[in-house]
Amino acid sequence: MSTNASKIALAAGKLLLSSSLLFECSNLHADFIQVPSGSGSINGSTFSYEPFNLRVTENSSLRFQQVYASDAFSGIAAGGALITGIYFKPEPGLRPFGNTLPSVEILMSTTPRGPDSLNPVFAGNLGIRTLTVFPRGPLTIGGSGGFDIRVFLQTPYFYRPADGNLLLEVRNYAPEGPPGPGSIVGPFDAESALGDPISRVYAYDVNATIGTTDTLGLFTGFAVTVIPEPSAFALFACAGGVVLWWRHRRILTVRH
Repeated sequence: MSTNASKIALAAGKLLLSSSLLFECSNLHADFIQVPSGSGSINGSTFSYEPFNLRVTENSSLRFQQVYASDAFSGIAAGGALITGIYFKPEPGLRPFGNTLPSVEILMSTTPRGPDSLNPVFAGNLGIRTLTVFPRGPLTIGGSGGFDIRVFLQTPYFYRPADGNLLLEVRNYAPEGPPGPGSIVGPFDAESALGDPISRVYAYDVNATIGTTDTLGLFTGFAVTVIPEPSAFALFACAGGVVLWWRHRRILTVRH
């Protein structure tokens, strides 16, 4: 094979690889997952001010973890999904509210711990895939009804249900701004029932290592971009590209 032919073979391999990637990217699609399922059309049995309101509870800081059962994400394919935003619901019947929390940090992780079995030791719930998705800083939050309390993640979180349950951690370092009409954050729609896919552990000290566990959890929505499993076409194209690259390297090695 001539040098020109080997270059053509290598270029063809690169083209096949690029084509397969473009093909797969075209199959990405956005979705919105509610946990518990259908919680957008029902009201929870209770409410909670945690983790975003410190003035009503008269605390100076808070550490909060909530777990979501992996089977609540059945809409995510085996390839996984990027979580790009988190949504909460205000307690039904409230007037619209909005305020800025001066210092909030949000992490996400996978965990083997399930609902109603969280470890009161916070570190015992964090898995190896822990990521800061919202670095410590101001968070403006507000809503009027439904899943319209939005938290856009500065760093999306890649999640595969096969890796474990999903864990959300919120570290709230300081109370929100002065109270006033429409400035009281929350309360948030929540459920407190054994056997549902959510529960929490919390402590009124952001530096706490141990908290209080209970079965309550906030109704939560997740904006996700679903990543499909590699198709047969993509696998074939990648394999073809590797073979062509190997032939090119082999020819060059023989000639030298």
